[in-house]
Amino acid sequence: MEIRLFPIFLWIAFVASNQEHDGSEEIRDELSPELAIEEANEPRFFAAVIDAGSTGTRLHLFEFRHAVEGATEPFELLREVKPGLSSFADNPAGAASSVEILLSHAMTVIPKRLVPHTPIILQATAGLRLLSKEEADSILVHVKQTVEASGLLLGDEAVGILSGREEGVFAWFTLNFLTGRLSFIEEDAEDRTAVALDLGGGSTQITFNQQVSSDGDEDSHHVSIFGREFQLYSHSYLGNGLIAARLSIASLLGEEDSTLLETHCLPHGVTIEDWKYAGKTFQVHPSEEASFEKCLEQANHFVENITTVKKIEKLNSFPIFAFSYFYDRGVQVGMVRTEPKTRGGWVQAKQFKIAAEQACNMKAEEVGEEHWKPWLCMDLTYIYSLLSTGYGISDEKNIHLTKKMRDMEVSWALGAGFHLLNSYHKEHFENFKSRNNSSNIFNEVVSYISTKATNVLVFLNLIS
Repeated sequence: MEIRLFPIFLWIAFVASNQEHDGSEEIRDELSPELAIEEANEPRFFAAVIDAGSTGTRLHLFEFRHAVEGATEPFELLREVKPGLSSFADNPAGAASSVEILLSHAMTVIPKRLVPHTPIILQATAGLRLLSKEEADSILVHVKQTVEASGLLLGDEAVGILSGREEGVFAWFTLNFLTGRLSFIEEDAEDRTAVALDLGGGSTQITFNQQVSSDGDEDSHHVSIFGREFQLYSHSYLGNGLIAARLSIASLLGEEDSTLLETHCLPHGVTIEDWKYAGKTFQVHPSEEASFEKCLEQANHFVENITTVKKIEKLNSFPIFAFSYFYDRGVQVGMVRTEPKTRGGWVQAKQFKIAAEQACNMKAEEVGEEHWKPWLCMDLTYIYSLLSTGYGISDEKNIHLTKKMRDMEVSWALGAGFHLLNSYHKEHFENFKSRNNSSNIFNEVVSYISTKATNVLVFLNLIS
């Protein structure tokens, strides 16, 4: 797979900063004219990404703005509705209605004149991957009709199911972009990129720059970003998300397809009634032998013998950032602080083990009413097992748990938003170029943007 994140969408800001070019007015008038209808001294444009996850559907609305006086960072608006689209397997019209709530909110933010020029994608992840093809297709048909009716700019394949590989690569881009680790361009520059670990409800992804090509390896992907080539390793494990793993681990002691589950991973005296997942309702009870040690045995058995997660010893030599449920559970047990601005912090892998032991030893009266608290023993034990037994990360390895950076969420959405804008604007550039083959000014400027992308990004304060 090759993804090219060519920064053409930064064109307006570039023109605003290069008024001395004799041909700048000609280019300003021709390139992306739909987006230039805003006031000349404050170009702005939007991109909408809807992440249809297994537990909820989230709108990421990105606004990019540049004024003559200076640039501002992109702004991200978040809005979420629950449950996820996969919960509407028997009611696809209900899935469309949940998406309509998000679209209505977006319309209160996007200026009316920019609506038809705002590209949008809606991509479902593990939740819909776990449904049958007929169920998933029915949901997507209804949802696409709703998105089309919004008037936003919708491509032919803009509504669909995101592959686990794309989810991993886009999340890796988002992480390394927001941390400034993509700010080097020279071919001999030292690689400072980090490993991205994403733990969703239905699947988990691991992505990092392995620097050398692995011929024949289906997990190896060539990516071109800002003029630099990367050889990424990216793998998505469907069924290894936190919520999916709950069901698999809790089912190890009982009969197949039973909705009455017994597990070593609940504190004594704690039961979970009417837990709904994958279209079924379960009752979950602790076993007589319930303890952290027995729970870890179950989690390790699941990771080692039932799933295909494999060790990657070289991970211990890379900086590692983990987000989504990795961050959520870490925050909930006090491993990192939520302030300032949910930036998270560094922890050692073994801290998940320590927190799991404490959670498994909780008394029933200590559990509380929060919906996630009864699951803490299992969740934390599974996370530790995934990191250590699964990926081979040492107990002492430092991992940065994070949720937001620069007020933007670390997820695949920002990477997809950049790719979306890139594709949209590249089409306009190529159309203009085909009509103006003799324009040396145009070719000169496009070449400049391509080879000096980092300078433009620094100008926009997108990279620190």
